[in-house]
Amino acid sequence: MGRDGFSLHADVSVEATRRKKLERLLRYGLRPPFAGRRLSWTADGKVRLELRKPWHTGQRDIIFEPVAFLRRRRGSDPQAPAKHGAFSRSVRAKRQASLRRQDAAAGAAKTATVVAAA
Repeated sequence: MGRDGFSLHADVSVEATRRKKLERLLRYGLRPPFAGRRLSWTADGKVRLELRKPWHTGQRDIIFEPVAFLRRRRGSDPQAPAKHGAFSRSVRAKRQASLRRQDAAAGAAKTATVVAAA
């Protein structure tokens, strides 16, 4: 068991014929990051997220503007923690740089072919 009752092992596999086990794994992976009952609206139209445990400061909830909350949920907010692994910003940047290098190499090869043919 991991910290706070959460653990994840990336080397989990399920045979396609084991439908119940596959469904259980998919349901686990698709769980929301927090319980819906911890979300509410404030009187002035902001989103209130109740924390599972109070922070060391005693704070028990976080108040968001609706758009800021959605951005954080979507992961496009630069203030939000970066995702890890294959979804991290650094991996995406490396992948995009690699694609640009491949495009440049393909363009150079086409230019060399045209020059050689002339």
